[in-house]
Amino acid sequence: MVLLEYGIPAKFVDLIMECVMTVSYSLLLNGGMTPKFQAKKIMCCRADRISMQLILQAFHPFSDVTGLQANMEKSSFYVAGVTEQFKASILSEMHFALGEFPFKYLGVPLSTKKPSTHQCMPLVFLLPKKILHMITTACRTFLWTGSNEPSKRASVSGERMCMPGSTGGLRIMDFYSWNKASLCKLLWAINAKKDILWVKWIHNSYIKRRDAITMPTPKRACWIVRKVFDTREWFGSVNTSGDVNEYCKQGKFSIKKVYIAVRP
Repeated sequence: MVLLEYGIPAKFVDLIMECVMTVSYSLLLNGGMTPKFQAKKIMCCRADRISMQLILQAFHPFSDVTGLQANMEKSSFYVAGVTEQFKASILSEMHFALGEFPFKYLGVPLSTKKPSTHQCMPLVFLLPKKILHMITTACRTFLWTGSNEPSKRASVSGERMCMPGSTGGLRIMDFYSWNKASLCKLLWAINAKKDILWVKWIHNSYIKRRDAITMPTPKRACWIVRKVFDTREWFGSVNTSGDVNEYCKQGKFSIKKVYIAVRP
């Protein structure tokens, strides 16, 4: 009804509802999956029709379910598409700080515009070996042929191309090593108990006051969490002491320092 009120064509609304109602969902709750259930509707509301108290009350069940205490001082409110008068009314009612774009959520920059190269650089994520191989193959093929079509034309080996220019290489990034070094940043954040929501979740769910560097990889954790913990073995080949803090610079972890350490 809200979409129709905004003048969205009924046929387009029907297509959206078809996408919503033909799939099923399952929630991860208390370490287990709930039974699947069908979606029935999209929950949405106009900003000028919502109760500010309902939003504030939503923090309580969040704390009960996750075990994390919502910090009102660190919460911000993002407003768009309303008058300045109404925005002032919202902020006065809720006592939140006014957030500005772009901002980071779980380490990912959110913006109303296309993210810049600078904003994308800190992104850290796990890429499967098959994807890394596909990316590497596409880049090397383009380097020698100017095309993305499969080709065996290569005057220099891939390993040599990743070497520094002083040793006859082209200083092209080794994506596998860079991705592993990036995962070390996640490992450092977990070990340092950074004040980040996902780090607190991992400590509450899996670590439980143990040493994040020496404890076994949690078997019941999801694939991504297990892979981050498994990175400790790879990091051990880079640094025998296993101290991830050695690659910090002014309180921030340097992926580049780990990458340089692992490369010949």
